[in-house]
Amino acid sequence: MLRRSLRLGTCCQVSVFFLSVLWFSLPLADGLARSPQEPLSVLPFTATAIDGSPIQVPTTEVTEGSVKAITVVCFVGNDCPLVKLYASRLRELSEKFANQHVKFLAINSNYQDSLAKITSFVQEHSLGFPMIADSEHRLANHFQAQRTPEIFVLDQEMLVRYRGRV
Repeated sequence: MLRRSLRLGTCCQVSVFFLSVLWFSLPLADGLARSPQEPLSVLPFTATAIDGSPIQVPTTEVTEGSVKAITVVCFVGNDCPLVKLYASRLRELSEKFANQHVKFLAINSNYQDSLAKITSFVQEHSLGFPMIADSEHRLANHFQAQRTPEIFVLDQEMLVRYRGRV
């Protein structure tokens, strides 16, 4: 009996070792697939904000001269402590850059956050930019978002110029 459990234990240890090597090597393989000089691109998309207004990215608004609109996409979740911490900062940034052709957009892809809960979150934090409920993860998969908060800064050609933290 003891010999059998030792064999099973060794097998489990080996399996755990290979699974951990595989798990930790996936981000490296993903990083090797792309050149750091080449920005990622995202396909244009349309969605409906929680207030019913249509959202189109990239924006179709006409900009002055040669200045092109920038879109900041923020993946958020109602119960994420970091999102709660940075919600006011996101609001401040959206207000600061509103006159500089920078449009903010929040996407909540948490299936457990109801529309009422998301609406309450927007009101509680006085977010002045559109929020999209993405409970089916369509946009999260589209962007390959991995965490909240995760920020994507897109230029007019839909190239990701920044991806990361607030």
